[in-house]
Amino acid sequence: MNKINWFPTFVFATLGLALIGIFICFEQRIYMWDYRGYWVQYMDLGNLAIENQKQFLNSVYSSIRSSDYNNLIVAIPSLLISITSETREAFLSTLLLLYFIPFTIVFGIFLENFTDRVFFLKVSPWIFSLLAFAFMPIWSTLLRGAPDVAGLIAMTIIVGAIFQIRSDRVHLGTALIIGVSVWSTFLARRWYAFGVIPIALLAPFLTLYLSTVVDKKPLKTAAVYTIINYAIAGSITLILLLTLQYDLVMRILGTSYGDMYDAYQRELPFHLWRVYSHFGVIPLCLSLIGAIIGIRNHHARPYVIYTLACCIITYVSFIRTQQFENHHFLMIGFWLLFLQALAISVIAKQTGFKTHSIAIAYTALVFVLPWAFLPAKINTPGYLVPSAVRPLRVANYPEYERLAEDLTSLGEEKIALIGSGRYFNDSMMSSLSGEKLTKRFVPIPHVDKMHGFMPEPFSADIIVLSNPMATHLVRGQEVIRTYADNFRRFVADGTYTQVGGNYTLAEGIVAQVFKKNRPITREQIARVFDEIYAIYPGWRQRYENSLLQDQMLSVISPGDRWGFVWFNMEKNRIEAHPGQTTPTTFTLETGRNLGIGLVRPCEGSDGVVVSIEGNGDRLEKAVTKTEPTVFDTSKFVGPKIKLTIANNKNPTCDHIFIEVAK
Repeated sequence: MNKINWFPTFVFATLGLALIGIFICFEQRIYMWDYRGYWVQYMDLGNLAIENQKQFLNSVYSSIRSSDYNNLIVAIPSLLISITSETREAFLSTLLLLYFIPFTIVFGIFLENFTDRVFFLKVSPWIFSLLAFAFMPIWSTLLRGAPDVAGLIAMTIIVGAIFQIRSDRVHLGTALIIGVSVWSTFLARRWYAFGVIPIALLAPFLTLYLSTVVDKKPLKTAAVYTIINYAIAGSITLILLLTLQYDLVMRILGTSYGDMYDAYQRELPFHLWRVYSHFGVIPLCLSLIGAIIGIRNHHARPYVIYTLACCIITYVSFIRTQQFENHHFLMIGFWLLFLQALAISVIAKQTGFKTHSIAIAYTALVFVLPWAFLPAKINTPGYLVPSAVRPLRVANYPEYERLAEDLTSLGEEKIALIGSGRYFNDSMMSSLSGEKLTKRFVPIPHVDKMHGFMPEPFSADIIVLSNPMATHLVRGQEVIRTYADNFRRFVADGTYTQVGGNYTLAEGIVAQVFKKNRPITREQIARVFDEIYAIYPGWRQRYENSLLQDQMLSVISPGDRWGFVWFNMEKNRIEAHPGQTTPTTFTLETGRNLGIGLVRPCEGSDGVVVSIEGNGDRLEKAVTKTEPTVFDTSKFVGPKIKLTIANNKNPTCDHIFIEVAK
């Protein structure tokens, strides 16, 4: 078993903690979207783990089973919140110590074994750990608050096991490691599937080649054991997927992600430029040198061909779905880092230089130099090396603070901020307010085919608009633009009145706040739908026979802490949850019977109590099953009714759906 050199590990951890502390000192509190989301999740889960361990475990399990981006890799560091803190620095530091540093250790051991076995080189694992620690694409993800580096730990274990397994017998332990690690990588983040599927599909061919051509095993024997070993590994992965993530798997199989993410698709030159600018010319050239060295060496050739095939297939398949963001680059960054480590090891051997000398010099070039350019606020010339991620800052920061303070002062009314740009969005306002505004912001449809049509902004009491309209994509944001246009009309016809003055934000954006004077009418909403149907005709059939337009006229009062009401665009139905101690209430203008049921069954749950009131009449029933309980609303005079969703006795698993009764 490889020994871990703890002194370099301690040095890497200390340097990493210092870098995080310095970096955060230069940031303004404008964390948005994923940059903020994981941090908030870390705080919420950490507090939940302290207050109610059973509910914490239920939350994690439910998330693993059905969420596209489950909360497990945030839940693990959140368990330490009682001995760390809720600060941004504590969050990033925990990610560093739990995920990044362990990855550098595992990567170092993997490369030490590989170079020893294939190139007959004796290289200390801390040198490879140094290369992993200095890999800037990981820092560009970590410093933005993303825990995605966790997937690289499992990915390294998979590749290490595949490179060592041979088809001379049944390797039950290795097959178990491969099967669990493939699932664990996907578990860390759904998009890692683009990376692990090529690894898994090509692995049997690599093993069969190594067993027959290199180890001279009989083809028939090697083929049989290859099939058995990978059948065991694949079965373990499938069992874990279908047992623990069945809902997610079924949704993935029924979803066209190419269509959903078409707003994030770009032309090939843009994708190639992203690789060039993200990784840097010198690291890419070193990876190419590593590939050439490996192909020319008959011992390393099959491994390097496998590496290139996995890298290329991952890249091509992913860009057919969407463009790479910084965190997605970790999938191909792993292979590039592997090739760079090979290149440095062999170059050191052939030139007579010490491997650690070349590794340290390379680290200074690709890691220290980019940080030196940071104060000048410029990228490294010609992207020769990867640029350091910059602290989040905006121009006119006091105006952002003033806007957040003014919104916070407007009582507890719901707010719809109609903007989806880097310099204007509700997520950064929540962060600026110290999360005081979080529960008051209603969701908005940022991307058309991902979010569809969301009714919540039309029930908000406060609207925040910008001029010009702020978006972050070149296409695929027509719905939010339509919202902005119609809210401007609502201002013009007196439905809303401006509160306070203007706020001059970054990039020439001027924000304005408006308060609702009177309810939005069904006629106004009908016009919004007509404009949306003109853009997406297929949406008419989807929405006309649902409760969507009815909910757009709702007045919503969510219960404390867990209470919410929202429209699930995927299921085309309303979903709601009572508060921890107070009920969730909302109004509906509908004359149709309702079917209400639990979203999913949970052990120990006794459901919720739903009451409907209208014109002096009242109907109350307990909803305890996933099959819809029918509520006959014909007894109520007039279309407007009030629904109250309350805990029964046990507050566990009270997530319900509401649809038109069939």
